Amino acid sequence: MTMPPPFGAADLLDPRDALERQRDKLLIITDALMRRVEAATDDGGAAYAQFQRAALLEDQVRARTRELDRTLDALNRSNSQLAEATAAAEAARRNLADAIGAVDEGFALFGPDDRLVMCNAQFCAFFPDVQPHLKPGLSFWDYIDLVSLSRHLALPEGEPPEVWAARRCARHGDLQAVFNVGIVRDRWLQVSERRMENGGTVILQTDVSDTLHRERRAARDAAMEEARRIHAARARFVAAASHDLLQPLAAAKLFIGLAEGGAPAAETGPVLLKAQNALGQVEGILAQLLDISRLETGRFAVQAGLVPLQRVLAPLAEEFAVIAADRGLGFTLVPSHALAVSDASWLRRILQNLIGNALRYTRRGRVLVGVRHLPHALRIEVHDTGPGIAEADRAMIFREFHRLDAPASAAEGMGLGLAIVERACAALGHGLTLQSVPGQGSCFAVTVKRPEAGAGARGAARLSPSRPAEDKPRSR
Repeated sequence: MTMPPPFGAADLLDPRDALERQRDKLLIITDALMRRVEAATDDGGAAYAQFQRAALLEDQVRARTRELDRTLDALNRSNSQLAEATAAAEAARRNLADAIGAVDEGFALFGPDDRLVMCNAQFCAFFPDVQPHLKPGLSFWDYIDLVSLSRHLALPEGEPPEVWAARRCARHGDLQAVFNVGIVRDRWLQVSERRMENGGTVILQTDVSDTLHRERRAARDAAMEEARRIHAARARFVAAASHDLLQPLAAAKLFIGLAEGGAPAAETGPVLLKAQNALGQVEGILAQLLDISRLETGRFAVQAGLVPLQRVLAPLAEEFAVIAADRGLGFTLVPSHALAVSDASWLRRILQNLIGNALRYTRRGRVLVGVRHLPHALRIEVHDTGPGIAEADRAMIFREFHRLDAPASAAEGMGLGLAIVERACAALGHGLTLQSVPGQGSCFAVTVKRPEAGAGARGAARLSPSRPAEDKPRSR
């Protein structure tokens, strides 16, 4: 910008000048003043703009400073929370470690890579030669090898360490496994191994030696009690056998003596028949004694196979129909053409004892025998209208030499029938049930299996057509 020339004294207004001269001077002065004002205005605008920019920058700096302060405060709070969380996690870890160390059981944690993460001091306490090697990072397989070679491990008879280790590693593949490990000096360790969702494995070791010893003592005491019971039963057995055998033998001796003493010929036949009946009673008693002895010792032959029930039931119907008629009782045995899986000889003895008992205890009414068809089995039922059996007596009736208000004579048996039935059914795998209402009667039932499909069903059809309506015992 061109500055106006400086004023001189001649340029100042002078009242003595002419009006034209004064006008010219005023124009010059005005022009000079305008130029100066414009120059001054340009310098002030730039300064003001710089001032505005400075003020704006200061506001931005102040805003950024406030943001930075807030960020620093948030960071400080985060650091404080992180420090608190770290302290809590460390405290929780110490508490967990203390809790694991305080439990009586041994504890170990293996990671998903099957390497030891942590364990407490009780883990492998029974294997002091293994414990020094239990460091984080130890592989599960090395741990098993160390245990298998430990001198404190009681290996099963004849089993080398490598076989034991292989069996133990095979259990590691299960999601959950519980088993006992033998330790020297008759100690036992129960090992519980469970796989977690992340693939890691938790192992607990519990000393169960005292528990097993108590169970052994309880089993030994039970065996001794059973031996005492058997001894008492044998004493009763001998006493009852002696009494029941002597009665018919003495009667037979008496009858034979009468025959030899010159009894009239007309009386000799009946006397000899009575002697024969007495000896028959002796034979029956001896057969029962032999049966119960075989069942007690387990030395009896079972030949399970397909048994046509009618071949078992038909002779029983003929045998007991006469006895029932002699006692004035009704007797019905519903025929059955079903096939069962059993031993024909023992099944006949079982049913013979049940029917004989029903007739023996029934004073009036009748006895009904029939076969009920179940989905996969057959139930042979023996119903009677006898006195019934009270709930308190139902366990005792299966004991040897036990009778419920029955005449204690050789003709009425020795009280071995139901004992034989119970043990024979158990040996054959047959179910035995009892339903009874005192004063109304009882029902003993033997459940036998049917032959599997294709293993005799066609043969059963060839034997006789099925008549299920006849195989169901009628209600009383």
